[in-house]
Amino acid sequence: MQQNLNPATQVEALRKAMVELQDVPRRVQVRTLMPMVDVAIKQGFGIAYLAQILGEGGIPFKPSSLKQAVYLWRKKQATNKVRPGSIAAGESTFLVGEKADAMTKSTDPDEESQTIEPGKRQPMTKADLKKIREGHVDLEAIVRQARITGVPK
Repeated sequence: MQQNLNPATQVEALRKAMVELQDVPRRVQVRTLMPMVDVAIKQGFGIAYLAQILGEGGIPFKPSSLKQAVYLWRKKQATNKVRPGSIAAGESTFLVGEKADAMTKSTDPDEESQTIEPGKRQPMTKADLKKIREGHVDLEAIVRQARITGVPK
């Protein structure tokens, strides 16, 4: 999006966006501006200079804080992408606690499990963790399951 802009235009676009975002909360401002800041860094602007520009625009940042914010934003962007060879890109959906079921091999037919859509995680509950902790681990069953599903080693 902003990668086609030359460096001077990139800084002006950043300043213009800060003016337009003055009435929104700081968190929203930072989330909106982070892609532009990332592009500016990739174009060669220093963290300290960008922190100064953001400070002038009403979003004060220490250079170290901005560096950390960019790092966390990049990390979040990387985890949101689905790589072509990844499990989430496959046709199958996974069940909550599937790994636990592979280890414990529950025989309760009334147990219902929710499907997880690719790219979304659901937190494990205390009951799930207790079930894993107290369950029997059958390593041979895990190996058999891996052979059936074709999970690479």
